[in-house]
Amino acid sequence: MTLITTTASKQNLEIIKELVLKLDANATFESYDDENYLSKEDQQNLIELYEADERGELEFQPIEEVELEMKEYLKSLKA
Repeated sequence: MTLITTTASKQNLEIIKELVLKLDANATFESYDDENYLSKEDQQNLIELYEADERGELEFQPIEEVELEMKEYLKSLKA
């Protein structure tokens, strides 16, 4: 998979898309703008996380606890 970020015009992107499809008929393209910046896969992952949270399946920790655990873990690596 390759990610290309560009500000090329839609017309130029269509030309590039046609060229790529000539080289690889199975290529897929996904584009999004600033309003809808999540890919379809990321959108689905976010929906699944939201639904899991609504069902009470997720457990959250305060950032202070996470930081403390990380410090203890890093200390253990030095031992």
